[in-house]
Amino acid sequence: MNEFILQGRIVRDPSLKFSAKGTGIINLTIATAEEKTQFIPVTMFAKNEDEAQQKVKELFKGRLIKTSGRIANYSYVKDDAKMYGFNFISSGYEVIH
Repeated sequence: MNEFILQGRIVRDPSLKFSAKGTGIINLTIATAEEKTQFIPVTMFAKNEDEAQQKVKELFKGRLIKTSGRIANYSYVKDDAKMYGFNFISSGYEVIH
């Protein structure tokens, strides 16, 4: 099973890009606080521009949210060394008041 649940504050206003097919790609970072603060990269998708704009409007710096989804691994080459990373792909979120 590949699932995550995170709750934390958004570190900075999210960035928004669009795919060639018009899908909104929203990237943000959530700070979680256990013993030590962790900064978790999260990607969300929107079906169209209107949905993407609504999400970005709701997801601003400092907002407390809870999100869940799956973890995606990736790799790339930097200075002839293979590097590995991960991203959290959100399938949904809720704003915590």
